[in-house]
Formats: sequence, structure tokens, C-alpha cells
Amino acid sequence: MRSNVLNLQELATTTNVFDSAPATLLEGLRNGTAKQNESILFARKQMVLAGTPELIDNDQSRADGVTDFEKGKLQGNQAFLVTRMFIKYAFDASDTVVYTKRYSQFIYAIDSFVLQATTIDTDAGATGNQTVAVNAATIPVQLENANLVLSVNNAVKYRNKVGAFFIRGTQTQKVADHDDNSVSLGLAPILILPESPIQAQFRFNTGVTTPTGVHFVELGLGGVYVYV
Repeated sequence: MRSNVLNLQELATTTNVFDSAPATLLEGLRNGTAKQNESILFARKQMVLAGTPELIDNDQSRADGVTDFEKGKLQGNQAFLVTRMFIKYAFDASDTVVYTKRYSQFIYAIDSFVLQATTIDTDAGATGNQTVAVNAATIPVQLENANLVLSVNNAVKYRNKVGAFFIRGTQTQKVADHDDNSVSLGLAPILILPESPIQAQFRFNTGVTTPTGVHFVELGLGGVYVYV
């Protein structure tokens, strides 16, 4: 993976991305003394795939393997600039533990690999039908057709259909600079300041009912911490 180094000085002087930043940080960005540290923030949650469930909210405390956010806010005293995002999915028949799942393990599947069946024969019939269960080949269509809405300080900063993060509901999008299957925000990065409320909400059509099973969603925010 190549480095996600940004020209912070150019962003601070030619765009309004950092207009809400504290004066000391804005000054450091504009005079070139501000620093950056690449990172990925994530949140995972068991979700009902219907209604308007929230993935990042003010009820969940930070926990390893679960979320990097403390009750819907960024921890520490550094601002975070989101430059790319990804969504991953996991399924289980009954277990509800968030941190024991392999999220989107089908992402790298190729068309010729047999993932569409509910079971596969492990030795191609050489010793009879030695079948094992496999995970779903695609994300649920209910999730694929939902909208993701990311808000900071109660202002909507990003809105897109979840299906836009995937290719035919299977492989996720990729950008040239990264190998983690993320979608670039291009020229519209999102600045998150410490103590700013963050909300990630999935919005389903009112006619949608959640499919059988237990569903888990992971949202990743890739970018850089910025500080002086």
C-alpha cells in the first residue's frame, strides 16, 4: 500500500475543508508546520437490515475489535481527515458476537470460484460428497439497496447507496493508492474534530424487511490524523 500523504497546506489554503478547525491547527496547516499520521478508524455492529439502524452512535463505548469511537465521538485531541471509506459485511445463523466474525471474506472471490451454492464438495466427488457449508456469495440485496448517511455535528457530510461500495454485491471497489478495497472521497474529504458527534446511519426503504439470520456491518474511515 502506498502512503496516503496529502498536501495539507494546499487543502487549507485553496479549499474550505479546514474552515471549522481550531485557529492553531488552521495556522499550522497554512504555514506548513502541521503533521499527519495515516490511520483507519472503524466501527462494527450487529444490525437489523431494515428501518434506520445506526452503526456509530452515542451509546457504544470504544472497544477493541468493535469500534474506535467513544460514544459517537473521536477520541484524543487530534482532528481526523477522512479521505476514503469502505463497508464490509458478515453473517451468522445465530451467534451475535461482533468481534469473532470474518468480515466480507468473499470480497476477493473470483467468478469461477463456487461460492453461489450453499455447500461445496471439498474433493470434487473423489471420495463421495464431502460437502461443507460456505458463506453467502454477495451482501444481502436489502443492504445493497440501502443508503449510508454519514453526519458530523448533525450535518450530513456523505450520502451514497451501499451498493456503490461493491461490484455486483461481491468484490468491493478499489483505488490505486490502497489495497484495502476502499472508495475514495476524491476532492471532498471530511474533517472530524475531537468531541464532534459522528453518526453513521443506514436507511432502508419502508417496505424492506430484514432477512433471516444475524447480520453484521463494518464501516471503515481511512485518512489521516492532523495535528500541530
